Amino acid sequence: MRQFSLLIVLLFFAIAASAQNKLTIEDAVKLAFENNIELQKQSAELNRADIEIGKSARLPNPTFSYSREDLEFGNLAYNEWIASGTMPLNFLWNRWSRINSKEKAKDVEKLLYERLKTKTAADVRSEYYAALLYDNLSTQFESFLNHLDELAAASMHRLDEGDISDYEYRRILVEVNKIKSIVTEVELKKNQYFNNLSLLTGLNSDEKIEL
Repeated sequence: MRQFSLLIVLLFFAIAASAQNKLTIEDAVKLAFENNIELQKQSAELNRADIEIGKSARLPNPTFSYSREDLEFGNLAYNEWIASGTMPLNFLWNRWSRINSKEKAKDVEKLLYERLKTKTAADVRSEYYAALLYDNLSTQFESFLNHLDELAAASMHRLDEGDISDYEYRRILVEVNKIKSIVTEVELKKNQYFNNLSLLTGLNSDEKIEL
């Protein structure tokens, strides 16, 4: 009884681990956002636009100056210090003009970022569902191929027994090979979509992806 309970527990953990190793569509999109180089570049441009807005909002540094003048009147002498500060009168409207310009530039960068993000997510979903479709087809055809081999072997046996003609046997082989070529094409398509998905998400293409 104890061994049976242990077996149930191990089976539960095996199923849970298998579910955790599978790549969900949400995980695939998240990985693509994290690893897409173009998206990272555009994100950097967006951050740079934020920095430029901050720079434009800074007040200009005032200009300070001072001078010393020695004055003498007869036997009297004294020193005079003169200090002054200046700031351009047009800094306010120039400042707001610069801020407005930088904010518009940021809006453009943000729009480009969101468009690229939307396109990346759409590409991932397209490749994910295509890979899932062809993976399911490949699994179904795998068992079907065994039946085709059995059919070819049975046809050859019937030919030897004289139940069918050589022409009929060859026709059966032609149809079997046609189906096998379709299965091969499905497998190639499956590998293609999985490779595309690996490229988009940044996953290692040598490692098997479970969907």
